[in-house]
Amino acid sequence: MSARVLLLEPNSRLFAMLSRSLDGIAEVQAGGGIDRALDLLQNQNGEPPELIVSEYCLPDGTAMDLVKALPEGDRPPFILLASRPMLMDQLRIERHVFDEILLKPILAADFRERVEHALRRRRLRRQMSSTELSTLKGRLEDLNLVDLLQGLEIGGKTAGIRISNADGRTAVIDLLQGQVRDAAWVPAGETEGDAVVYEALQWRSGRFEVDFGRTPARTTVTSSTQWLLLEGMRLLDEGRMGMHAGSGD
Repeated sequence: MSARVLLLEPNSRLFAMLSRSLDGIAEVQAGGGIDRALDLLQNQNGEPPELIVSEYCLPDGTAMDLVKALPEGDRPPFILLASRPMLMDQLRIERHVFDEILLKPILAADFRERVEHALRRRRLRRQMSSTELSTLKGRLEDLNLVDLLQGLEIGGKTAGIRISNADGRTAVIDLLQGQVRDAAWVPAGETEGDAVVYEALQWRSGRFEVDFGRTPARTTVTSSTQWLLLEGMRLLDEGRMGMHAGSGD
């Protein structure tokens, strides 16, 4: 069965192009505006959409208004479509609200690729919440450490994550009931604990394996998982800003 994608794009020609690009991988539902989208989400005959894709400016508000109107809980992933010159400062502030921001104009092939990626990530997250799963393996391109830690924290899972980047650098991060308790390099390195998590949060390519039978053998991390994620994202943003500043010299 094809996945359901709720698409809100006021431009009819662009809507048709984006819809056609998803032939074979998704059943596209037309959202129109916020009221229409909420009506579709609340009156589903069967499975709700696995993904929402929306232009920022809608006939009756903005994509942010739609996010705020969605019921709390396990909402579908949300991809934002935005024109390059518009509201970029605001979008930078709100980027963590959306799973991804795609800037227009976008090629049909690129749009299809990003939607396929979002759908794979959604399915991996669902697998991670399963009570019957003993291990979960995958690519960081589909589910990065941020996704993994958030999913395990929400589910209150006890597990170990073995994560390797494209260069083969490997870390093991152990959680107890959703909270990180140990993090170390394999083989052992000079650092452990929080510093290992912060570096691994920057990896966007590589492999991971989650072992749901593993429990922490020691404690090298006392910060909450949520704090680690917030601090890790702050450090990542500072690094990016430094790179941009340096490029102007």
